[in-house]
Amino acid sequence: MKKAIITILSVAIFTVGCATYPPAKTENGIYTNPKCEFSIKTPDGWDQTDNLPANISRALPIHISQTIQTLFTHRKTGGYIVVGCIKSIFDFRDSEGYELGKFLTKHFEKQAELAYTTSYVKSFDYEVYNTYVGSSLLEYVTISTEIESSSSETFKTLSHGYWHSCHMDDTCSVDVCLISESETFDNNLPAFESVVESLTGYVE
Repeated sequence: MKKAIITILSVAIFTVGCATYPPAKTENGIYTNPKCEFSIKTPDGWDQTDNLPANISRALPIHISQTIQTLFTHRKTGGYIVVGCIKSIFDFRDSEGYELGKFLTKHFEKQAELAYTTSYVKSFDYEVYNTYVGSSLLEYVTISTEIESSSSETFKTLSHGYWHSCHMDDTCSVDVCLISESETFDNNLPAFESVVESLTGYVE
């Protein structure tokens, strides 16, 4: 029940449109997503996959687990890079950065509060960034967590969330998240950082 509450609150600031879009594709090392109009470089040495183990899915921030578009895994380290996107109800281009920043801070404060009521969340840290009119690809939140699974494995996550203009008058939210066992987390960071740095918003 507690997880369900977190889910509702986490997706409350987002909405999914009813329009249909061409399928996402990966060509020449570039993943392109027409739905949210963004692209990323696929990480070298990682495999693109549709399979997300239950213990990994459980450790993801809820707003990302509900919006997964693609994921990559490294066979040796067991790390996963998960990419999610959704249309946002906010138009950050018309928003006062300070007011929107306050709203998001309250939202993630509540999410953190609820996360700590679960037995498997060891830490939940976040930083919200103010938004400003005119930005084309804007980071709005960074979240890091430490999760203990039912099999006593400990996972760490690090995610960056971005807003950008999409489909002319819409705003899309794109999240990139790294998740791996704590002992191999640092080994996976360079690949994760390369994906984040390659993130590009576009308009068809």
